[in-house]
Amino acid sequence: MFLGFLCRNQASARTLGVVFFLPHLLPSAMSDVSQKLTTIAPLLPSYQLFHPLQSILLENGRAVDMTFDWIYLFLLGSLMLYLAYLLMKRRWLM
Repeated sequence: MFLGFLCRNQASARTLGVVFFLPHLLPSAMSDVSQKLTTIAPLLPSYQLFHPLQSILLENGRAVDMTFDWIYLFLLGSLMLYLAYLLMKRRWLM
C-alpha cells in the first residue's frame, strides 16, 4: 500500500514494486544456496516470514518459538500502514 500511494498510476506502482520487492525476496529464497545470502537474508523482512514458515512446514517447528519474528513483522507492518495512511491523507488533500 505504501508503494502504491507513492505512484500516480498502476504501471509505475507495479514497476516500483518489482524493483523494491525483488531484492527483498530473492536473498530469503536463495539463502540455503549461498553463504553470502545466508548472512544477508536475516536482515530482510521477507526472511522473518520465510524462515518461520519453512521451520514449521519442514522441521516440525512451532509458531510459539518464533515470537521475535512475529513481533518484528507486526511492528514493520504497523509502520508501513502508518506511512501509507500519512501518504493517503496528503494525496487526498491535493
